[in-house]
Amino acid sequence: MKRIVVRYGLYGALVEVAFFFVSLVIAGVTKANYEVLKINCYPAIVVSLSFTYFGIRYYRDHFNNGTISFNKALKLGMLIVLIPAACFAFSDTIYDTILDPNFYDRVEADKIRTLGQGVFAGDLSAKVVMIKNQINFYKNPVVNFAAMFITVSFFGLVITVFSALRLRAV
Repeated sequence: MKRIVVRYGLYGALVEVAFFFVSLVIAGVTKANYEVLKINCYPAIVVSLSFTYFGIRYYRDHFNNGTISFNKALKLGMLIVLIPAACFAFSDTIYDTILDPNFYDRVEADKIRTLGQGVFAGDLSAKVVMIKNQINFYKNPVVNFAAMFITVSFFGLVITVFSALRLRAV
């Protein structure tokens, strides 16, 4: 089971990190804003985590005589998810802190610029302070890593539950 977890986890991690860096290159070339970059990353997460389904299915078909319980599939799937979640969180944290240390400053400016549309002047200053506090919170590499890890793990949990339900023994 360990080989399956590592193999399919690495497949998912490679796809996810490749999507991540391709999205960054495209965003850099096209000067896309943060929201476009964020929208591109969610499908990448889902596609890369689809390897959990294939890993569970491979284990079921090749090592478990064509059957697998929901609990065993859930355990296997979540172990597979840990690898792409950690790789994505690591690559995102490296990008945000080392490769592009001004990333969050641009995100902050973009959010404040788009916030000014349709907000009353009194509410605007309070919302700007809230955005600045939120951005400063995410500038901490530990918080950034944890937030990305939890985000990918949540998607992984959903995909793993779906996969476990689909592949379980009837």
